[in-house]
This record gives sequence, C-alpha cells and structure tokens, in this order.
Amino acid sequence: MSSTILLVDDEDSVLRALKRSLRSGGYNILVASCGSEALGILTDQSVAVIVCDHLMPGMTGAEFLAKSVDVQPEAVRITLTASADLETARASINDGRISHFLLKPWDDDQLRIVVREGVEKFEVRREVSRLHD
Repeated sequence: MSSTILLVDDEDSVLRALKRSLRSGGYNILVASCGSEALGILTDQSVAVIVCDHLMPGMTGAEFLAKSVDVQPEAVRITLTASADLETARASINDGRISHFLLKPWDDDQLRIVVREGVEKFEVRREVSRLHD
C-alpha cells in the first residue's frame, strides 16, 4: 500500500509542481488549497506526510499544522515557504511541530529525500503505536 502525502498551498501552480516532483515516489498525493480544506481531508484520510505553505488565506500554515496535530498526531509535518523570517520558523517549529523547514524555490532532490524520510518516520511511529496497543 502506498503512503499518502498531503500538499497544502494556495497557489495551484505550486501544487502541480510539487505533485510532479513527488510523482516518482509512488505516493498517493492529495492536495488542498487552504487549511480548512486540508483539515477536512485529514478527518477522512490517513496521511503520512503533510507538506504545507505558510502564507495562505484564512489560516497560516503554522495554524493549520497545529490543528492537524489534534487530528493526525503521527503524521510528519513539513513547512515549505518563501517566508524565511524568524517568526515563521518559530511558529512552524513550536506550534506546527514540523520536522523540516524548506524554502521556496525548493530543490526537487532535497524535497524527495525529506518526504521519503518523513514517510519512514511515520511508518516507525505507526508501528510503535501498534505495538503499544
């Protein structure tokens, strides 16, 4: 069974480029254009990795990622943003509990490595949870 990746960005062209970059990984790729849409997806689908922009209408990426922890705590969270300021990084790390902070424009190889490592981390978390139940 292939792992599911959720891409969240308000720019359709970015979502298409991310999908192209990750297509070779064999993932089930879901997309959302805002945090509220992404939260709806998380209530219906198990997601291994979330890749999320920070600056989006309605709620920031850090706000969405913080809410996503309550819905799917084992998912691995990655911020991918053009906003490289300290407050964005702080909010993403502290509130969104991200594993990686990547900058746009991204390097496709680095993105694929970070997502693959995220999937592996998710699978370990899921197995530890299963063993503790």
